[in-house]
Formats: sequence, C-alpha cells, structure tokens
Amino acid sequence: MGGIFSITLFLSCVTALVLRSLFRFINNRSISQHIAPLDRTMKKLFIIANWMQGKALSGGDRIFIELSKRWSQKLDISIFLSKEGADICSREGLNVTNQNIWASDIFSGHYLIDGIYRTIIGTLKVLRIQTNEGDIVLSSSDFLPDAIPAFILKLKNPQVKWIASFYLFAPKPWQKNSPYKGIKYLLGLVYWLSQLPAYYII
Repeated sequence: MGGIFSITLFLSCVTALVLRSLFRFINNRSISQHIAPLDRTMKKLFIIANWMQGKALSGGDRIFIELSKRWSQKLDISIFLSKEGADICSREGLNVTNQNIWASDIFSGHYLIDGIYRTIIGTLKVLRIQTNEGDIVLSSSDFLPDAIPAFILKLKNPQVKWIASFYLFAPKPWQKNSPYKGIKYLLGLVYWLSQLPAYYII
C-alpha cells in the first residue's frame, strides 16, 4: 500500500513540475507564430473528451454531447476523444464531421495506467493542433487526459477561450464521509491525488 501511495504521489508531483516547465517554455516563445489571421465566418470549438471510458454515459458526457448538438449550427466543432467516446457519441446521435480518436481502449478498466496513457497520448497529439484568436477550447472533465491537453492549447495561444468542465471535488479518502472505504480506499486515493494538478492548471 505504501509503495503504491509513493508512486502515485511521485507521479502527481512530476506532472505538476512538467506543467510548470511547459508553461515557462511556451510563454518564452513568440505567440505570433501560433496565431493565424482571423478570416472565418464561424468560430472553432475544440472539444477534448479523451477520458471517456466504457459504454456508460456519464453526466459530463451528456452535457457536452447535448451542447455540441445545439452549437453545431453556430460553431465549427472538432472533437478529440477516445475510441469508446466515439462509440458513445455515435450511439447518442452526435454527428460531428471532424472527429479525431486519440486513445484506444487497450488499458480501459485500469484506472492509473489508463490515465497516464491517455494523458501522454493527448499531450503529444495536441501539440499538432493550430488555433486562432477567439477559438474556444472545451475540456469535458477535470481528469488529466482532458484538462492537460486543453491547458497546453491555452498556453500555446493565450487568445483562445478555455471552458474547463469541473463537476466534482474528489473527496479525501480518509474523511469519515468518503465513499472510498475498505478495498476502494486505494482507488479513492489515486483519484484524489490525480485531481491535484487540475487545481493548479484550471
């Protein structure tokens, strides 16, 4: 138990340090090279839903799907999501032409490993995305596979508007009212630690 706690805490600290270094690196570069002339009739909306897992529809998934349906007539929408997320969106009737699958379901069900995998994939993929002044970035959850890529887009171009979805503060697993008791304690601890970097970047 102590070893897993130490590894999880270490990963959280490393993530925070990497984000701080990335922030300084991008801020030291010229912003002008990332901004193209604004000559479009529709603003672009970039939705990052890389953490969508399994077949169930969460409340956060439902919110961004229904908003996307309503915004599709006014915004040029691009969605970056997981393989499972693409299946869920198709099932829920969300038809967006520009849909990009970032993460596979290879580690689905393994919370810690899957989170690291999707965060790394999202970080690498988002570096290729070019944004313009006035574009909108929506991270569909506060989980790092969604929040970190959105944060990077904001750092690359501070002129974009970032809408960061944040629905729940992870309870401390040692609190009396925590739902993570017994064998679920470790899961609750990983969840709480993984949300700490999100407080910093959001």
